[in-house]
Amino acid sequence: TVHDPLPHSSEDTWINRFHRYVCFRLLDRFILLNEIQKELFIKTYSMQRKRVSLSRLSVYTSLRNVKPKNTDLGNYVLFFGGISSHKGVEYLCGAMDEVCKKHPNVKLVVAGKGNIYFSIDKYAIYNNGNLVLLNRYIEDCELVGLIRNALFVVCPYIDATQSGVVMSAFALNKPVVATNVGALPTMVKDGQYGMIVPSKDAQALALAINTLIEYPQKVEAMMTNIERDYSDGEYSWNVIAQGMIDIYKEELLL
Repeated sequence: TVHDPLPHSSEDTWINRFHRYVCFRLLDRFILLNEIQKELFIKTYSMQRKRVSLSRLSVYTSLRNVKPKNTDLGNYVLFFGGISSHKGVEYLCGAMDEVCKKHPNVKLVVAGKGNIYFSIDKYAIYNNGNLVLLNRYIEDCELVGLIRNALFVVCPYIDATQSGVVMSAFALNKPVVATNVGALPTMVKDGQYGMIVPSKDAQALALAINTLIEYPQKVEAMMTNIERDYSDGEYSWNVIAQGMIDIYKEELLL
């Protein structure tokens, strides 16, 4: 099962590409977790089409069993996960500078380990105290508390495949504002489970964030949609598991 059919831009090194070309030639069958990148995966690694099957991610249900750590940070939107250059955090900081002009009581929480690869000092949210930077590994108990208490989650990625961050947020029925990269639009579905905006566009990101802050009823409707479709509906693990069983049965019969 290949989580990233192609390396992220921040991980696209010659050694990573070499490992992939060598390892992929030793395997008989691949399962990708999104359809968007199937054709490019087949072309890049010269695959026979019959060697590639499709499945998908669902919500990380284990997070529902974690006792949350209390987080008292007020009103905030949340970015979480490893920090690297393909995550587009600088565009989110630029967007939040605009958001805080209209909503000065709303903070941005950035929670995750990694190098801050851009100059953060130039953003007003950093200097005005509207940015809470938790630049360290986040334990599950703290993560669950952060997600539960957030207004919503933001994924301002420059490139992506499918996202475990989105599935973590959806496990707690929290909507996501995400960029139009990789399979994120098929996971978030603009207007249904969150909002989709162009990548590298701080203004569009600010507009989407402002919309969800100003119309909490939209957030409530999205939360209802997530719980319905990802817990028991077509995106649930029960449906996905049956599809995986079918793939393995097919392989065993070859």
